Amino acid sequence: MNASTLLGCCLVIAGTTIALAQPSGPATPGSTTPTSSPSAPQVRTNALPPAQPAIADIRPATSPTLNNATPPPRLDFENRTATFGGHSWVTKPNRDAVMGFTFPVEISHVAVRAGDRVSTGQLLIRARDGEAVSSLAVQRVRAENDSAVKTAQANLELTRLRFDAAQRAQAGSAMNPQEFEERRLAVAAGEAQAANALATQQEEQQKLVQLQEQVQRYRLEARYDGIVDMVGAEPGQAVDINQPVLRIVNIDPLWIDLPTPIDETLNLKLAEGSRAWVMMDAPEDLGGAEVIVGRVLSVAPVTDNAGTRRVRVELPNPRLLPAGLPVRVRFSEPALASKAPN
Repeated sequence: MNASTLLGCCLVIAGTTIALAQPSGPATPGSTTPTSSPSAPQVRTNALPPAQPAIADIRPATSPTLNNATPPPRLDFENRTATFGGHSWVTKPNRDAVMGFTFPVEISHVAVRAGDRVSTGQLLIRARDGEAVSSLAVQRVRAENDSAVKTAQANLELTRLRFDAAQRAQAGSAMNPQEFEERRLAVAAGEAQAANALATQQEEQQKLVQLQEQVQRYRLEARYDGIVDMVGAEPGQAVDINQPVLRIVNIDPLWIDLPTPIDETLNLKLAEGSRAWVMMDAPEDLGGAEVIVGRVLSVAPVTDNAGTRRVRVELPNPRLLPAGLPVRVRFSEPALASKAPN
């Protein structure tokens, strides 16, 4: 390609226009075009307007939203784990129950909210139980009514008195044998009636216990001390069988179910009561990364396909740090000084 084919071409470099000179041709009369060498370009310094910033560049800086926010790295925890060693895992509650009803019900009352601390036996949620409670009241009256038993026992006592009199009369030959036999059979019948009345009352009492258990099924109560993690029902809501409506956990102490290499469990002779050193990634205002001494609760009697055994470690948690925090666990004392929980 020669210079004669580059008519009108230009280059733009860094906002400056560089125009390639047109080749010299036959000069026309009156032309004022300066002559120049074909190899020397003519430079014009007419700069382009400043580039407009992109839309993303002119938006005001905003804080990250909940959806795209990422927690900053815990440098204290990461730095200390490099020298601490051990195995990485997470904590879990020592008790964790997702509760629901065993039959379809309508929620009548919700007594707790998420985050509430509850005690064993405390009412959490009650379903509409008016009909069941009424049936229970009727059955309680039946179970406590012992008039039939008392009547049968009185009749038995009366027949025994008459039979005793018949025995004395027979001893003096003053009793008809047929009448004597009738009185004897009356005693036997009275004993049977008394036993039947007592059995009937006991049956009514068992029905009372049965209805009490049925009414209890309309109530969800805390089976242990803990913290309510989730409430998924409102008064008036109809819930189906086994639909989760509440979760309660206990996080003091915390548990760590750590898959541990079988060689380590055998060499260190891990067993119930063995010590474990745990580095927990706690918030800075609660002490930051710290080493807490826990204890082994159990060691699985079998191994998995990865050649590990589950070692359950119990970790005191009086500050009620949430379950699920990352930890490092080792079963030999580290060089870092352990820190007892406050």
